[in-house]
Amino acid sequence: MLHITCIFVLPHPGKFPVRNKIMAHISHVFRNDGIIARNAEAYFIILKYRLIFVFPMSSSNHMQLAASLAADASSIRNHRPDAQDSVLKASSPEFLLCMIDSLPVSCHIWSRHQLIDCNQTTLQLFDMPSKQAFIDNFFELSHSHQPNGSLSHEEALKMVSKAFETGSARFEWMHKKLDGELIPAEIIMTRIEYGDDYLVAAYLRDLRVLLNSLKDYDIIASYVHNLMASKEKEAQVQEEERYRQIMFDSLPICCNLWNRQLRNIDCNQEAVNLFGLSGKQEYIERFLELSPEYQPDGRLSQEIITETLARIFDTGIEERFEWMHQTLAGEPVPTEIALVRIPYDSDYVIAGYTIDLRKIKHTVAKLNKMEQLAFTDTLTGIFNRRYFMENAPKAIVQNYNPATTIMMLDLDHFKSINDTYGHMTGDHILKDVARVIQSVLRESDLLARYGGEEFIIMINDTSNRERVIRLAERICNRIRETAFEFGDDLINVTTSIGVAMQSDSSQTLEDLIEQADHALYQAKANGRNRVEFADMTQV
Repeated sequence: MLHITCIFVLPHPGKFPVRNKIMAHISHVFRNDGIIARNAEAYFIILKYRLIFVFPMSSSNHMQLAASLAADASSIRNHRPDAQDSVLKASSPEFLLCMIDSLPVSCHIWSRHQLIDCNQTTLQLFDMPSKQAFIDNFFELSHSHQPNGSLSHEEALKMVSKAFETGSARFEWMHKKLDGELIPAEIIMTRIEYGDDYLVAAYLRDLRVLLNSLKDYDIIASYVHNLMASKEKEAQVQEEERYRQIMFDSLPICCNLWNRQLRNIDCNQEAVNLFGLSGKQEYIERFLELSPEYQPDGRLSQEIITETLARIFDTGIEERFEWMHQTLAGEPVPTEIALVRIPYDSDYVIAGYTIDLRKIKHTVAKLNKMEQLAFTDTLTGIFNRRYFMENAPKAIVQNYNPATTIMMLDLDHFKSINDTYGHMTGDHILKDVARVIQSVLRESDLLARYGGEEFIIMINDTSNRERVIRLAERICNRIRETAFEFGDDLINVTTSIGVAMQSDSSQTLEDLIEQADHALYQAKANGRNRVEFADMTQV
């Protein structure tokens, strides 16, 4: 069913008496009030103080109703001394920003000089209270550097400039919330004409959750439906159609549509890009070739497609599942699919949304590498002090009864080794010592380099003192008995160990480290190459 849309500019929010008169008039006509209202024949929506009326063309009195509303609204708004033209053209930037604000995909808008707007989905993603807060804090929502080493501030402005110059830009980005939570993302920037210049719309795909971009299928589906219906509109809305097509094709969500005859009838540009095809027609005509004959569970792909589409047409229940696609060249493309039934004309179509899992896996691998670099001691390959201090307190709380033990180890007279043989030899010995210690510990025990020639160990599930004594002595003896090679020479080193064993649940990690460090000092004072407990009892 075709509709007629009328858009009016409401008075500035500061002009409350005038605006209230308009709202009262609307309430009287539609016998309702609020942001969205409808009757049997029409409905209206308020967006950014713009009033949008939608009437079915089949309505017998829509012209009379529209004329009445327009005349009354025009009469009321004449109370404003600075009133402007009440019709908001589809090609204006305000109309574009209103459309973007309703998208379920995070999007923010750049002029040539600055960030100027974002939509509500962006505020939800970053837990921001307002659009102004997002704009003011934009460069705080990324680390200072990206994983590739580039400065985030410079790289962001570089990509915006590229989009203005070439029409588009696509890249991976590491965002973060103000509380430090990482948000790996894919950014797609698209240049959009308006007036005599351009805007750049930047769409953000949140890669933490596979289908986070598809939170609200009804809104996207309604948008797709309006896009298809707009192809049948008359010449006066062709400009609006052009903008909608640009918006649809720039959405970072692969989408295709099925009719009740189970034929693929449309797709967006992202679907074409995903499989490296020549255009939309090739995607539609060769869709069945974009899946292997059999899925990993052994079932025929075409059989699953037919049964699933028919079931969703009958039930209307959304379904999500993993699916193995392939390129026309046979390259596997693991994906996750969401199928949703949406109204179309007097019937339904099914919208299929596809997420490429290859990009997710690539991003996860990069995140794992970043985490490894952040928490690993580059010399010895074991955990560093930062990782230990961030993770050990959780284990202490979780593992009390049986208790936790902290050991502090320091290599004896290590400075003389560096002075005699050089720091490079000292570095090799530190790496070998870390390997020796690790060979004695269990997988559940945590070893880290605390600094210099000092190591720290957290032992979980230490049910009795005797076991701790045997373990500490074994580490001490194993290091003493190991001869570390330096050219033709063999170098022997010893270590002193201080041990603190948790006695009650009120003890913190800092308490245990302080006690173990004091015991280490006693081991040094008592001759080195020995173990001392925090209660000063000699072992």
